[in-house]
Amino acid sequence: MKGLHRIVLALSLAATEPGCTTLLIEKQGKPKSANTASCPRIYSLTRMDVAALDWVFSDDPRPANACLALSYPNAGKDTLYQTSTRAMSPLIMMGLPVSVMVDTLTLPFSALAAN
Repeated sequence: MKGLHRIVLALSLAATEPGCTTLLIEKQGKPKSANTASCPRIYSLTRMDVAALDWVFSDDPRPANACLALSYPNAGKDTLYQTSTRAMSPLIMMGLPVSVMVDTLTLPFSALAAN
């Protein structure tokens, strides 16, 4: 029974991971509307999660993904953002199935709303 509680706790933490990523992005500041060429209007959670995973395992303190770089403008000056995202990388990996499910359900409606 104790193992079941740990599994439920791990799954609940993985489900809240996109919320943690959103919180970090909001602390950095949202991209300006003038940057829509670099960051598409409809941007999936999965794409952002994979870009974040690619960034934390690179040597560059600034994200290579244009949209992620817009969300973390101070990342080149301070490695705290890359370090904190690196610490969350196991949760990001566990949250990928949740992100895929959310994207599958919401992206068609987002595309309709964008048009």
